Amino acid sequence: MNYEYSTNELYILANHDRDYFARWEALQELSIRQIVKNMKGRSDLEINEEYSETLKKIILNKNIDNSYCAKLLTIPNENTLFNHVKIIDPILITNTRFRLIKTIGSGLSNYFLSKLEQLENEEFVTSDLYNPRVANNRLLRNLIIQYLIAGGNNHIEDKIENYFYSSKNMTDSITMLSNLLNFGDKNKANKAKLCFYNKWKNNNLVIDKWFAIQSSSRYTGLEDIKCLMKHPAFSNQNPNRVRSLVFQFCFKNYLHMHRHDGSGYQFWAEQVISLDKINPEIAARLARALDKWHCFIPELKSQMHDAIEIVYKHNDLSKNTFEIVSKALNIF
Repeated sequence: MNYEYSTNELYILANHDRDYFARWEALQELSIRQIVKNMKGRSDLEINEEYSETLKKIILNKNIDNSYCAKLLTIPNENTLFNHVKIIDPILITNTRFRLIKTIGSGLSNYFLSKLEQLENEEFVTSDLYNPRVANNRLLRNLIIQYLIAGGNNHIEDKIENYFYSSKNMTDSITMLSNLLNFGDKNKANKAKLCFYNKWKNNNLVIDKWFAIQSSSRYTGLEDIKCLMKHPAFSNQNPNRVRSLVFQFCFKNYLHMHRHDGSGYQFWAEQVISLDKINPEIAARLARALDKWHCFIPELKSQMHDAIEIVYKHNDLSKNTFEIVSKALNIF
């Protein structure tokens, strides 16, 4: 049974429900409603005072576990938002989500800075063993840093650089690198990117992450992806490397994959056809990136359809890839 909660009911649940999941779910729905209501393409974004006050109370609440606090403060991702609109405009949704994060980061910056200072002052026993308390602290700290840099805090970028270069923890380093790539100075981001690669180039799993955070960055365009495909560490014969670069771009880089000139879809078609000759299983999975083409705005829908047709009409497609594009086009 689905029950449509009113906004007032959601605020009551988000502030007072004793069930952790119900509280999180209520706040997720409130965040979704904030984004949907503001999807008008303007640079300014208005949020309800009650929404802002709810987030402030969460930041100030000393009785909430840091990991749960981070979960409550995390804005729903784009895929979740796609399921809450009738017609998907990926660029508008992505930009509106970013504007919400930016507005929260700016409006609650003093509270975030205070919480960040508190987290930094907490003392933990240094150990090579996994410590859940340290991990929870790091999770919340990194989320707060993302809010602050997105909100335009002038000093947080120096702190991010310091964390990046001094951290002995790979998760910390990759998160700080992601923040620099998405919100920071381009020169600082490029320097950090090279430093990270040189440090971890002999670890294949970490380099997969290195490719992935670049390919999904809001500032990584199609030409950048093509340059990364020429990097000596990339090979289309390596399935994990393809997933970390090509898949991340096609499935997660909403701003550049869905450009209105259709170049992202042409790239997708080329990659599906090329990979189908090398690894049909990987190609078939990539082919699903445009599965929901009929749910998108008309300007994109027609170009997505054309790209799928290019793949469909290609000779000698593998059975699985052919089946997926056929079903996408409703051809049986």
